[in-house]
Amino acid sequence: MFDKPGEILQSTSGASGIVQQAVIGNNVKQVAGIQGATPDANKQLSREKAVALLQEIEEILRNSTLPESTKEDAVAYLIAAKRATDKEEPKKDIAAINLKEMVETLEGVNKTVDASKNLWKKVQPLLIQVAKWLGTAAGSLWTHLS
Repeated sequence: MFDKPGEILQSTSGASGIVQQAVIGNNVKQVAGIQGATPDANKQLSREKAVALLQEIEEILRNSTLPESTKEDAVAYLIAAKRATDKEEPKKDIAAINLKEMVETLEGVNKTVDASKNLWKKVQPLLIQVAKWLGTAAGSLWTHLS
């Protein structure tokens, strides 16, 4: 399964969460999807609640002091994710791809604009809830949320 010496893939799950870790040579990459051990931890978020969270993120972005071009790009990805979510049969994979693009857009400016750091503190907890709802479709989105 592994071609290089030192390659390890580890996946652990339990009552307190899920952790995946991959080691390739000297590089370590850890991805965590954390689910708390509270009574509400296993409560499935509804599609309507996921859409409401995305709407809340949209309002935060629109009211932010981000550069206009960044704000427009991030909101466009978010709207596409919201449309994919707000269907009778949600297209979770499409929503996840667009949310990942939105996060990458925000990360790009995060390094250069101080205002975006405060913005990320507001957006990240909401995105984590949506990512849990997306389940396995969230995939690599988790690497940007941890």
